[in-house]
Amino acid sequence: MKSISLLSVSLLNEDLISNLIKSCEKFKPKDLTINYIVVENSNETSYRDRICSLAPNVTWVQNPIQDRISSGAGANHGAGLNLGMKYVNDDWVLICDSDTFIVSSNYFNELFKKVDCGYSLIGMRRDNTGLAAIAASGLFVKSDIARIVDLRKTEELDTAHALTKYVNEHDLECCSFRNTWADPSLVEIINEPYNSWGESGIDRCLDSNDGVMQLHLGRGTSKYSDLHVGSRNRIFDGKVGYDRWLDFCEGILND
Repeated sequence: MKSISLLSVSLLNEDLISNLIKSCEKFKPKDLTINYIVVENSNETSYRDRICSLAPNVTWVQNPIQDRISSGAGANHGAGLNLGMKYVNDDWVLICDSDTFIVSSNYFNELFKKVDCGYSLIGMRRDNTGLAAIAASGLFVKSDIARIVDLRKTEELDTAHALTKYVNEHDLECCSFRNTWADPSLVEIINEPYNSWGESGIDRCLDSNDGVMQLHLGRGTSKYSDLHVGSRNRIFDGKVGYDRWLDFCEGILND
């Protein structure tokens, strides 16, 4: 597998989507090409050129369906994913919330191992629903499946959870990596600094050797009424705030 797509929806936040792309570029295998599709769910274009300059293959998609926080943010996020899938040309797509961050080269190796095992949907399972769905905080799925499934949030399912439902209903194979959101006891076995974050709102995804390979800040940024371009003072549930998150990401990228 030499080329995959990565699809993410952004909303007035350059920092998060920038760090996501930078982390993928830092830790991806040298022989892997990632085609990034960034859907901006607003009229904002001020940071488009900077995002498009972060990697050789970045497609910016304008989707001005929302310009401020609304009760329909989850549905709008899924609508952005639906639109973005029209720009995916690879066989596999990595669907990531913009506050996802890769911290290890093992991440892509673990994904491809699961593909070789025959799985059609790979990622982090969130056990807060009866479906126990793979969440959009970094799910790897066959593009043909993602194109035909409505990724919007519904009363029964969160954004992109319909992918898990489809896979289950069609007798396809689904695989979940261990993570601290679904199993908080894993905090006890992981290394620093991730251990000292405790049972915070940050999902930490483990590789097969108990190493942390992927993070998801969580507590969706679009839920905060003071969200605006350049805002750096939002506080998230748990022990890690937004500014501390950005500082951490910067440290990893500059290491």
